[in-house]
Amino acid sequence: MSTIDKILIALFALALAGGLIAWGLHASWWVGLAALIAVAILGIWSMRDRKMLRVMARRETQLLDQQHQVLLGQHQVQTALTEVVEQQREAVARTASIASATEQINATVDEVAGQLTQQGGTAQDRHDQVLKTVQDGTQHLDRQTRNHVNNINRRLGYAREEIEAQQYLQRRIDTGTLWPSTGGWALDARSAVYLLDLLDQARPQHIVELGSGTTTLLFGHYLTTHGGRLYSFDHLNHYRDLTANYVSLHGLEPVVDLQLAPLAPQVPASDTQPTEDAEPPQWYDLSQARLPEQIDLLFVDGPPAATGPHARYPALNALADRLAPGAVVILDDGVRDEEQQIATRWAQEHPELVREAPDLTAMIVLRKKG
Repeated sequence: MSTIDKILIALFALALAGGLIAWGLHASWWVGLAALIAVAILGIWSMRDRKMLRVMARRETQLLDQQHQVLLGQHQVQTALTEVVEQQREAVARTASIASATEQINATVDEVAGQLTQQGGTAQDRHDQVLKTVQDGTQHLDRQTRNHVNNINRRLGYAREEIEAQQYLQRRIDTGTLWPSTGGWALDARSAVYLLDLLDQARPQHIVELGSGTTTLLFGHYLTTHGGRLYSFDHLNHYRDLTANYVSLHGLEPVVDLQLAPLAPQVPASDTQPTEDAEPPQWYDLSQARLPEQIDLLFVDGPPAATGPHARYPALNALADRLAPGAVVILDDGVRDEEQQIATRWAQEHPELVREAPDLTAMIVLRKKG
């Protein structure tokens, strides 16, 4: 029991005793005053207890949130480890298959050798031909085995890096809230880590994103901490609404402006349109869009390649004039041939943009001089 509790109990006892004495002396006004004091003390005590209960409830809620975040992180790491185990099982199965094929070749060699021994020197030509066939098959299997082992090592290394990146993201953005799946068509964990490091270095205030998804949440959390606004565009309601649900779940509405921009034919200058494109490309209609006066970071992850050849090429034709000095332009899916061609043309047509050294991620980065 605290000192304040002891004082309140003592005051309550004095008030009650005073009331009883006054009642015994037939001093009615003393009875009322003592009763009033006692009631006031009880009220103060009650309010103090309620405040303590609220504080305890908040602490319990924070503890439950922390436990939930830990469980969520453990689940993501467990999923990644499961993928590694499956890859190892596949590797064992393929190795067993190669070993079986090698045994069959050895058996064939023994059989042919036995036949040739019986036939003697008259079968020398057939012997040379069969021996060459067997040697070629063995060399082919050796190459397959080496390639397969190298592929397994690469996949296991990638899985290990993904696990480490997932753990880093959990420490960096520890929200305890559901995130979209990473990998596949979505942003992988290694690219997400690279993007966060790039944000720390560039410090953008106004970000424009073409094609929403996991990056929308990364940008939103960064801007919530450092200030600024994200302008994100999708060409279909389905994608915009899906991202909007995650934005709401993460409480990022104050800094994220999700907009619908249907695709429409673009009419670029004849000297800037890729010659292999037979028709004007379909690209976002930004005629009614809300855009910042200057763009510090432009992230190009749409439209999808299925909408047409060089689908993302018109981005700079439409937005280059808004790029601030030192602005960063990121083109996702940079491992694809079309994106490589787009980045090359951008650098040629916009000499103020300098392409940075390639990274291990799938993103191509260009930076405006200034």
